[in-house]
Amino acid sequence: MRIIKQLALAAAVVLLAACKTPTNIAYFQDMEHMKEFQLQQYEGIKLKPFDKLLIVVKCKNAEITNMLNLGLTNQIIGTSENATLNQNNGVSGYTIDQDGNIDFPLLGKLHIAGLTRSEVEQKIKHDIEAAELAKDVVVTADYMNMSYFVLGEVRSPGRKNITHDRVTFTEALAQSGDLSLYGIRDSIYVIRQNGDKKITYRMNMLNAQELIQSPAYYIQPNDVIYVDANNTRKRQSNANGNQFQSASLWMSMASVLTTLAVLIFK
Repeated sequence: MRIIKQLALAAAVVLLAACKTPTNIAYFQDMEHMKEFQLQQYEGIKLKPFDKLLIVVKCKNAEITNMLNLGLTNQIIGTSENATLNQNNGVSGYTIDQDGNIDFPLLGKLHIAGLTRSEVEQKIKHDIEAAELAKDVVVTADYMNMSYFVLGEVRSPGRKNITHDRVTFTEALAQSGDLSLYGIRDSIYVIRQNGDKKITYRMNMLNAQELIQSPAYYIQPNDVIYVDANNTRKRQSNANGNQFQSASLWMSMASVLTTLAVLIFK
């Protein structure tokens, strides 16, 4: 009888442990009302060789506008709200060559590698006005081929386009449909190219302060985000891997425990 009681107690402990609410699911567990976090300084996306930009110039002189836009005017200028530049409208844009230059109409070669998108806009505007080609110039530059990649336990993995500045890590996950229930939330990896090296950052979605202060909080072009699978998902690679955790098994165990309790304590 004593052995039966001990077995029943042990089974009850295991059952209660299995029914415990997981603590590694909810995001930002350190969040509190009005709690402040110091953001990493955003340095912007620095352009590099073989990046592609759509550059549109507007000024009051229609003839100069047509010349500066190199045939793009009819496709973009004058359409509904610029036809949303992010769609690119099938135009070719400007590809930065291996030396970091683009060949711009009327201005010739411009070195723009190492600049941000807004710095390119300012440079072209300045050079046009300095050459006295036009006044009151408005320059808009937009990314064309920049992207990052999300792999692993997310609902919509794949290549995601960068269409604006300040794409955050949380936004990148949201664009991928969020993590699945099988994704490990406190150990997500961002793999980043830095020259001829790869740098890996570990991201923790359970801790907002740690996440926001990570150097990888702002996504860079060609970043790879990888969400590893938890043990439950990994066990699914084996046909019987999760049998021990199945609902029917625990219901059967609960039934056995109830029967034992009736026999022992009646």
